[in-house]
Amino acid sequence: MTFDDVIKEIYNPLIYQWPSPSGEMVSVAKQKTTLELVETIKELKQEYAPTIEMTLGQAKTITDPEQGDSLLYLLSDYGPGFDYLFWELLTEKQVAQVWLHPETIKVIGENNAKRL
Repeated sequence: MTFDDVIKEIYNPLIYQWPSPSGEMVSVAKQKTTLELVETIKELKQEYAPTIEMTLGQAKTITDPEQGDSLLYLLSDYGPGFDYLFWELLTEKQVAQVWLHPETIKVIGENNAKRL
């Protein structure tokens, strides 16, 4: 689902047609409920800005003005680079995601790293 799909769902209600007692078709518009909209927003968040769990050291590296200044630096062999031992179970895509959106970082304990 894209953001445009959600906008269409909000502004273009579902149209239901029922026959009236006189036999004419009656159209009734149904908007999404607030609960349905919240669920849709949660789906978008999970798809486009999922929470990424990482250690405090990993989060500091990404948010550090010197080390995290360049995504290329984080993903290359320069400096810490994409050292699989340092990044543990994070993928390059996840590192890039949190570099772009550091608000999606969830710091977990150094010994509690788990597969996301």
